[in-house]
Amino acid sequence: TVTVTVAPNSNTSILLYSFPQNSAPSVIDEDNHTVDISVVFGTDLTNLVANYTLSLNAEATVEGVLQESGVTANDFTEPVTYIITAQDGITTQDWLVTVTEAQNTEANIEEFSFEEQTGPAVIDSINRIINIEVAFGTQLNGLIATFRTSDNAEAKVGVTVQESGVTPNNFNNDITYIVTSQDGS
Repeated sequence: TVTVTVAPNSNTSILLYSFPQNSAPSVIDEDNHTVDISVVFGTDLTNLVANYTLSLNAEATVEGVLQESGVTANDFTEPVTYIITAQDGITTQDWLVTVTEAQNTEANIEEFSFEEQTGPAVIDSINRIINIEVAFGTQLNGLIATFRTSDNAEAKVGVTVQESGVTPNNFNNDITYIVTSQDGS
């Protein structure tokens, strides 16, 4: 009688790894046992649920908690160590998963006002035009705007960086604000 059995799998790999909020595919480094992944700007990193595929019949735990792909949430504000246990129940491998938030691509002026205004500013974000009325007799040269841009964006008039509530400008003619997003667009 010849009995042949197949030994349990001893592989401890993370084969695929993603979030619904991915901004780019994950980078899985089999040699260094790391996963680097970027999520879209504004993603809450404190409660992310990963979708992943492990080696056949392997299991993952994080801080002693058994993980389930597409179900278990983790806090990724700091890198998270997954311990992958192979099917054989003996072989383990630590994998470090690092999640970064992609840079903001928005370059908008969200709010705009003058101390001297008579009504709310009308911000047309589609045509990128702001209309605002100030009190009669207001000196337009040297007006200081208070404004808010998209998160981490920078505003310039010409080459001068604008600081909300600080930088004066001459509004006797239309002024063009150049708003650059965090990612440089």
